[in-house]
Amino acid sequence: MPYFLHAADAVSPYDERPGRLTNQGLGDGDTIAFGRATLRAAHVPGHTLGSIALLADDGLALTGDFLFVQSIGRPDLAGRSDAWAKLLWQSLERVRQTWPGDLLVLPAHYTSEGERRADRAVAARFDVIAATNGAAAIQDEGEFLQWIADHVTAFPDAYRTIKEVNLGLLEVSDADAEILETG
Repeated sequence: MPYFLHAADAVSPYDERPGRLTNQGLGDGDTIAFGRATLRAAHVPGHTLGSIALLADDGLALTGDFLFVQSIGRPDLAGRSDAWAKLLWQSLERVRQTWPGDLLVLPAHYTSEGERRADRAVAARFDVIAATNGAAAIQDEGEFLQWIADHVTAFPDAYRTIKEVNLGLLEVSDADAEILETG
């Protein structure tokens, strides 16, 4: 299985060193055949410069860390919170204008049990998220940027290491990888 990656995420966000992992570039509008489905990439920068959501032709979106059921991806992990928060706002504006309300959003993970449905899936319709997600429901850019500033939490110590491992710039043992993944 190829490793698909937007060009902006194929380099370290800290010093722009190119990653060492072989990857296949993935940009806005590109498609991936996946079994009987076709996944279309939507470039949604803000959490990272190369954040991608994958929209399946059967009405669902794999949003990664861009959009969650009750929150959004944090834009501060590369130390450029102000600039990336503006990109995150622009990405939210774009998807609000282009994604149908009945699109099923499947984020990469969740923070609280409240983000899980009765069947335990972490998923919700886009119109529900747009109306009830504290960040995604904001309609004013200034208010959104203030929301981001008010909700920044401590920078995860392991993030820089995780990013370098994911790019093939650093190798860690399986035991250390498990510790990094669990926080």
